[in-house]
Amino acid sequence: MMKKLILFIAVGLHVVGSADASLITYNVGGVITNVDSRITSVEIGDTWSAEFSIESTTLDSDMFAFTGLYRNPVGSYSVGGVQFSSSSNFASATVAVVNTTHDAFAYDLRSDAGSIDSIDGYSLRFIRTILQDTSGTVFENDFLTNSIGLNLSNFDSNLFIAQTFDGNNIFTALRGDITSYSATVVPIPAAVWLFGSSVLGLLMFRRKEC
Repeated sequence: MMKKLILFIAVGLHVVGSADASLITYNVGGVITNVDSRITSVEIGDTWSAEFSIESTTLDSDMFAFTGLYRNPVGSYSVGGVQFSSSSNFASATVAVVNTTHDAFAYDLRSDAGSIDSIDGYSLRFIRTILQDTSGTVFENDFLTNSIGLNLSNFDSNLFIAQTFDGNNIFTALRGDITSYSATVVPIPAAVWLFGSSVLGLLMFRRKEC
């Protein structure tokens, strides 16, 4: 029985060691530089920020393009104190890693008409944060993990943009600069807990046999 226990532990440690799932959390922020005249709750000079997370093992949903498209990150925007969530209020949320002649990293929220998230009564349709490297040298491929360990110096242009819906026309409501970008990685310990509970169960079973 002891030999079986040692073998089980060895196999378990191998499995845990190979499990590399992590939660990547991005923090991006900046300053509003342009506001549509119909928007009164946000002013030029106001700050905006975004925080969103996605698992490193999330599959690319656009395998045959130069864009790595990773769906359903969880996060939120704050613009001039107004909070917008990437929850069910939005039809889709994506993180994109673009590996072409112009590399880019983007976080997008899109909603259907009539989204309950709004600015001054105008339904929010689209928010985008995009950082670009026009030399195309930042990313070697379009994997999500390429976005880790970067900062603003890796990009030469950036933009925050929000569009709202006015019943008949979509217009650019807000634009801003990006002044901060970071990505932190935290390992997901699920595999460790699973292994630990398995070892505990096996030990209890061995004790019962004895």
